[in-house]
Amino acid sequence: MANYCLNYIEITSSRENVKKIKKIIESNKEGFWSENYPLLLEKPALKLENTDNLGDVYDEWGSKWFTPYVQDHHLEEDKENNTSYVILLGDSAWSPMIPLAEKLSEYYNALVTIEYEEAGCDFGGSCYFSNGNLITEEQYTYLEWQYINNNFEGVLNHFQDTIGEEDTFLSIYFEYEDLFKKMEPEKRK
Repeated sequence: MANYCLNYIEITSSRENVKKIKKIIESNKEGFWSENYPLLLEKPALKLENTDNLGDVYDEWGSKWFTPYVQDHHLEEDKENNTSYVILLGDSAWSPMIPLAEKLSEYYNALVTIEYEEAGCDFGGSCYFSNGNLITEEQYTYLEWQYINNNFEGVLNHFQDTIGEEDTFLSIYFEYEDLFKKMEPEKRK
């Protein structure tokens, strides 16, 4: 769907915290929006009188809605670090859930990695938080992000999905063949 931002969020924390997060996500199958985002931090839902101005919601949480599901989890604690993890995957409107990732990291004393991408607005990237502190942040165009994560195949798939016709797809490939050839060797190192 146009302007849906895909979010991959990995949360590493204590077994108890991971179980809480998993339960909250699984009990809110409709997703999260401006009124019920606080549930993710074990706080009561809000009663907003005016939802016309959602700028504050984007600043506070990242998007007006987020539809995560638990993609993977490991509830057995890592004996060395006494940690477990849960991976959330879901869409948000227009923008990544970076502020939410930061809040989850701080509230649950967690390591949180968020990776995100959105082709329509042409961006992709990642952030890494530890106990609410931003450790690293990377931002790219959508195609750069596809190349970094999926190598050359991700870029070619994007063109094929966008154009849809094999002969037109090949004509674009040959038009930009020099650029693609320059990109390929860097990834092989």
